[in-house]
Amino acid sequence: MAEERLTLLTAREAAEYLRVSLYTLNKIEKQGRILPFRTPGSHRRYSLEMLNEYLEKSRTRVFPAESAEEDEEAHLKKYKQNEGGPSRAAGGGWRR
Repeated sequence: MAEERLTLLTAREAAEYLRVSLYTLNKIEKQGRILPFRTPGSHRRYSLEMLNEYLEKSRTRVFPAESAEEDEEAHLKKYKQNEGGPSRAAGGGWRR
C-alpha cells in the first residue's frame, strides 16, 4: 500500500502561493482563518490542502446576490445624479 506524504510549505512559500506578503499571512493566522502546523522548533508549516481551503472560503460572497445588485443599483443612481463632476460649493466656485 502506497503511503501518501503531506506536502508542507514554509511561511515564505505559503505567502508566495497565496500571493500575499508574510505580514498578511500572519494577519490571516491571527484572524484564525488558517492554523499552521508547528515544527518542534516552532516554525510554521502549511499544507496545500489548508491553503486551497482558505482560497475557496475567501472567494465566497459575503452578501447575498440580491443585496449586491441593490448596492450596485444605488451606486449607479448616485453616480448618474453627480455626472457633472465633483460637487461645487455655493456660488459655483471650487471650494479650497
